[in-house]
Amino acid sequence: MAILRTHLFVLLFFVCLTVSGRVWTTTDGIKSDGELFEVVGDRIGLKIRGREYHFSINRFIPSDREYVKQWSRVPRCAACSGTLGTRSTKAGKASYHTACFRCMVCRKNFGPGNRFRRDGWGGWFMSSISRQPVYAEPVPESSPSAMPPRINSLQMVG
Repeated sequence: MAILRTHLFVLLFFVCLTVSGRVWTTTDGIKSDGELFEVVGDRIGLKIRGREYHFSINRFIPSDREYVKQWSRVPRCAACSGTLGTRSTKAGKASYHTACFRCMVCRKNFGPGNRFRRDGWGGWFMSSISRQPVYAEPVPESSPSAMPPRINSLQMVG
């Protein structure tokens, strides 16, 4: 009996490891396995085969829409989308797991007494870091500067 219980446990363990999310069905009947990671208004974020996609909630069947309602009622970490327990940190309007609330530059966790600030893109970093992280602004494809400058000849810089 103990051997049977062990085999059943191992089987259930591997089944749980292979399930990466939920099967989502569109109103057209197309199915895809994905994991919900974000709900913003009537748009949802799904991670499908490692890539993040955003869809209108109205694209999915009623049972999927109900799942989204239930999922969004639970408090979530702004960094990992996991459910928040008793140990969480609030910064601005968002809440984080204490392990997820860290500097985006040095990757150290913020602790009591640490001073931190937000960059222009919404990321948190320690105030002790001498300069704010720099990001390139996205350039619209229709812009003439979207293409890199053409190099006519190589020049040696002495």
